[in-house]
Amino acid sequence: MSAGTVAHRDPAYTPAGADKRRMPVSTVRQDDGTEVIVSRYVDAAWDFWPSILAGNIVPSEKRLNWALSLPDGRTLLDPKHALLLASAKDFIYSLLLEPIDGRRLPKPQTVLKKLRKGLTPLLRWMVQNGYERFAEIEDFDEYVAYAKTAGGQHGKPPAAKTVVSRLAVVEDLWLQSNKLADSLSAHPWPGESAASLAGLSRRGHCKPKTVYIPDAVARQLVQEALRYVNDKADAIMSAREAATAAQERATARGVEHPDSLSTVAISVARERGYRGANALRAEERMLRTACYIVIGFFSGIRDSEITSIEERCIVRETTPDGYDLWWLHAILYKTTRNLQGLPARWMVPPVVERAVEVLERMTRPLRATLQARISALEVRLEDSRLVAPERVTLNRRLHAARQHARKLFLCRDLRSGEIAVPGTGSLNRTLKAFVAARDVRDHNGERWNLHSHQFRRTFARFVARHVLGDLHYLQHHFKHWSIDMTAYYADEAMDHELLGDISNAREQLQQSIISRWFDDASPLAGGAAARLTNFRSSVLTAKNKAELVSQIADDAYIRGTGHSWCLCAPASASESLCIFEKTLCIECPHGVIDQGHVAVWREIEQQQLRVLDGTDLGRPGRARAERFLTEARKVIKIIESKVEGEVADERT
Repeated sequence: MSAGTVAHRDPAYTPAGADKRRMPVSTVRQDDGTEVIVSRYVDAAWDFWPSILAGNIVPSEKRLNWALSLPDGRTLLDPKHALLLASAKDFIYSLLLEPIDGRRLPKPQTVLKKLRKGLTPLLRWMVQNGYERFAEIEDFDEYVAYAKTAGGQHGKPPAAKTVVSRLAVVEDLWLQSNKLADSLSAHPWPGESAASLAGLSRRGHCKPKTVYIPDAVARQLVQEALRYVNDKADAIMSAREAATAAQERATARGVEHPDSLSTVAISVARERGYRGANALRAEERMLRTACYIVIGFFSGIRDSEITSIEERCIVRETTPDGYDLWWLHAILYKTTRNLQGLPARWMVPPVVERAVEVLERMTRPLRATLQARISALEVRLEDSRLVAPERVTLNRRLHAARQHARKLFLCRDLRSGEIAVPGTGSLNRTLKAFVAARDVRDHNGERWNLHSHQFRRTFARFVARHVLGDLHYLQHHFKHWSIDMTAYYADEAMDHELLGDISNAREQLQQSIISRWFDDASPLAGGAAARLTNFRSSVLTAKNKAELVSQIADDAYIRGTGHSWCLCAPASASESLCIFEKTLCIECPHGVIDQGHVAVWREIEQQQLRVLDGTDLGRPGRARAERFLTEARKVIKIIESKVEGEVADERT
């Protein structure tokens, strides 16, 4: 059975056509080449499961349910709202069939989002105000006010992006007017746009709200996840395999009652050190979540890409110069027009390979069950006596089984017995459960509110910081990343957006560093300190200080050495010997040392004291250690001339 499609029968079709009730909305092609209609225009729900393949989207999110609840206590399917239902269906169907002029045909998932976030609020407002058709609305001022205020949380107005979604659908109604029987007669807000009305720029830009995981939280979170993946995984999986084998032996002896089989599993779990079978299952969930954290944190891929990974998805490659690279292969859905997604690969450290190996072992029994289910369903579908509804149901189950048969993020629903990739909501709940179980807290003592989408931004920030030489832990796992590594992505990798995120994170970090140099009177050391300090007054008195700092940041290029910032141009970076001889930064015209480096220079000071305590140190070695000690203390004195004691880590 091939993937299904949204039905595109007649490009000239207008929703006002007489035969629209029987028009197919989505279809699926069977193995024998014949097509089965999954949903028709007349149906109360339109199901797009054949054409939405991302594993992290649950079946309910692939379905458009027209039974929308409305302010009058009825649903959109109520006969009272027949005209409004027809108008709404015509509009959505027109988007699926004939896109807005000048735009590409949208994905069904995009159209579903347009209904939920854009059209649904409009329909509810129309019922609330007595409108039965779009053409009846002559003034949208009241709807603009509604869109800006309705549904906000904690007494606050809705987010700007939410407002844009609510208003953009009205603009789409206007742009589709020539294809609809019920259409707008004029532009809803001449001279304005959905973005400008929402308070954004004309281009609709707004600051991303996805937070990155702070350093202290990331350190604890990753350490706990690695403890499961590296130290606890084998014991957990061995216990589960032993319990399953014991149940199979009991079944072979004729034991069939669920309670008796459950007792067998409990006994094995307790023998392995767990309180019972439920406690063992809880540890399995924790282990699977730990694998998700490791993969997400050290690859930067999205939730839909993580849940698309399959067995044997890690490929190791050795470069001509003998450098080992690990590639994680997955499916890219978000930035491609291909409904099937595009195969792509992401560079990862070896710890991701370990997480994948754990998942392969964990899901082996589930994948075997799915293969058996596929064989059984294929046999049933060969029966020519099957009626259409039953054939659609069996095709849906076969489609789901084939889609998940090689996936690694699988779980079994204890109530239905279905085996599938968990949806984003379920994964986020397991992430929160992991945080709660391991008591991961931020600097305020609050339990961190972890979401799957935080990993990508955090990854980009960590890579950017590693490239800048400003990463004091987890460095081992990021050592495979450097500016030069982006060359490996240029030829084959499809996720160029991730490289853009890393580049943006680097630019933001560089601007933050430079802004810190010029925005306060904090002391600086190094050969370039005098130049920067002298220029500081010019920056502080500038009419637009932020713009000047931004311009300086765009023109500058900062490299991190770990103990200083280097302003040496990349072309001549090889001349910088301070990586080997740290004290050279003190006089080098390209070197800058700020408060973020104090801890490093204190360690250099302690290191020289330990060296000087040695009894077998020759005169040249002692002289060198004393010189290093003097220089380190000089730097510490300059930097701490304003702030005494420990300097807070600004990255946390």
